[in-house]
Amino acid sequence: TPGGPAVKARCSQAVRRRRRQRRAPPPPAVSQRHRGCFRLRARSMTFASLLKELRAVKPEVPLEPELKHQRLKQDAQIREEQDLRAGAIMLAVVEEGEGEGTPGPDDLVYVHVTVRTDDQQVCFSTHASEGGNGQPIAFMIEKGQRAPRAWEIAVKSMKRKQILALKVKPGYAWDHPDCKMPVLPGVPRGELLHFELQLVAWHPSARPLPMAESSYKRTVEDGSGWETPRPPMEVTLCVMACCPSHDGVQMSGQEYFATGAEPLVTQLGAGLLPQGVEEALACMSVGERCVVVVPAAKMAPPRPGALMPGPPPGAAQVEVSLRLVSLVQLRDLAGDGTAFKKRVADGDGEFPVDCPVQDTTVRIHYRVAQLALADDASLASALSSNISGGGSGGVTTWAYDTRGTGDGEPMEFDTGVGEVPWGLEMAIKLMVPGETSLVACAPERAYVGRSDAPDGIDPSVAVLFEVTLVSFDRHAHWQNMSFEERWELADKLKAKANELYRARRHEHARAAYERLLRMLDSTRDYETEVHVERTDALKLNMLSNLTLACFQQEDYIQAVTYATRALDFDPDSAKLLLRRARALSMKGDFEAADTDLDTAANTLPAEELAKEIDAERAANKRREKAAGAKQRQAFRNFFDR
Repeated sequence: TPGGPAVKARCSQAVRRRRRQRRAPPPPAVSQRHRGCFRLRARSMTFASLLKELRAVKPEVPLEPELKHQRLKQDAQIREEQDLRAGAIMLAVVEEGEGEGTPGPDDLVYVHVTVRTDDQQVCFSTHASEGGNGQPIAFMIEKGQRAPRAWEIAVKSMKRKQILALKVKPGYAWDHPDCKMPVLPGVPRGELLHFELQLVAWHPSARPLPMAESSYKRTVEDGSGWETPRPPMEVTLCVMACCPSHDGVQMSGQEYFATGAEPLVTQLGAGLLPQGVEEALACMSVGERCVVVVPAAKMAPPRPGALMPGPPPGAAQVEVSLRLVSLVQLRDLAGDGTAFKKRVADGDGEFPVDCPVQDTTVRIHYRVAQLALADDASLASALSSNISGGGSGGVTTWAYDTRGTGDGEPMEFDTGVGEVPWGLEMAIKLMVPGETSLVACAPERAYVGRSDAPDGIDPSVAVLFEVTLVSFDRHAHWQNMSFEERWELADKLKAKANELYRARRHEHARAAYERLLRMLDSTRDYETEVHVERTDALKLNMLSNLTLACFQQEDYIQAVTYATRALDFDPDSAKLLLRRARALSMKGDFEAADTDLDTAANTLPAEELAKEIDAERAANKRREKAAGAKQRQAFRNFFDR
């Protein structure tokens, strides 16, 4: 046999091994928990310590399936029905009511409540005969700040003046998960309670305030417009505040404040109105009239000197009748309290479609004065003091007025290039033609760092502008214009920027060049090669001019960047190479400047330009020599220490 005895021996060993494996019992199934036990045993642990370790392992908690909202709602209804059948709420009619109607889901209900413990001790009551304040409690069914669930279930089926007696388990009183109403004074929590409910009135079409679920608003008369008050706007309103009456008729209880014939004019967010009133005003439009039920705690005066007194002692809720007469915009332009705009005369148009939001040419009349503020006064408070003419609100005299100078023509300028202070320009962008606004600016939003402050204006002091937007050029969006319209607008903007540069207003000229360059860079819809060539020519011109403007501002790094971009369009331009060489030399890159000057000289420029190149080469050598001497002196001083 091939292989001989050795092969036979190996085959016999394999056969015996397979037989042993078949006779051996299968290994027991081992769980993850027992594998951990075996590992512990492998570390020579005793049986007692192993048992202790197993007992310390927390049992696994079965995971409940995640249910959708509708399924959760159905499950809650099923559980509630089971609880009611088990006696969670026991109900009895004490006195029949009047009429046929019952409250609906959007109604604001008024109820008198008496609460007793299981031993029939009165712990709270709204009835004056039982020590209460005589004022019913107002709430909405299953909305806003939810009442105890037993109340909601009972009130749904009650008629006016009906009285029900309820015996309620804790889970359907204040321990119910949906109940958000604070526990009434003196009422124990977690105990069996007896309620006596009397429904005295309900009012339809109410809703809780979005940001204050404990307050309920009922609109009596709709307003107009879409804008709602918000801090720091100025509002004119009529207010009357009273306590709820015993019969639930709104605004017929004890009155403790009313504006009378003259409406109230105030600024929101200044701490002059109670929190509850400001929350209600935030949901109103001009001309709207409403009644709001507010917790008495939210009607307390926010600070001394507030416009409304606090409610009478013992009041739990207050009814407030509000009418928003007018609304004056007071915008925080910067979002940090350094610039505010207040509209004092309406214009013609709709915000924001009729505003010069996009950079364009505008025409305005304006006047400016220094604004004297008290130490603790803000810019918003200065605007809210009805500044007019020239003698109130911290303004003594107007330092400059476009109507009082020259022929009284309006001032014309382009937005987006910094021709006027930041605060004034931002206010103009949010105005419609014909509108007049007051603009209060902190120094950093006015004339700090600028050279165009009028005589009599200290750049380090806050200022007040009164500005009227006369008109503005309504350009179509760049992408929606034809190429002929784009060239016309580009030539106009280029001429304006060149004019600013010649007037040595380099910062404004740079902003104008950059604005036009952004518009050109956004062009993608070329139709012919002519469009591409003309756009590239304009880009080259803007980049070349930006190189000069940045050089004049001593921004040499950006000047090099713009010159490099321009050379991508015209690599053999001796003029651009010379301009980049000057910027490189001024920022200390003398070797690169020499390279650019050599390249410019090799292009065989005109005689006058060649002289400029030679002069710049000599100037570059002088700067390099001076820089080297300065560096050696610095090192010499360093080693001499």
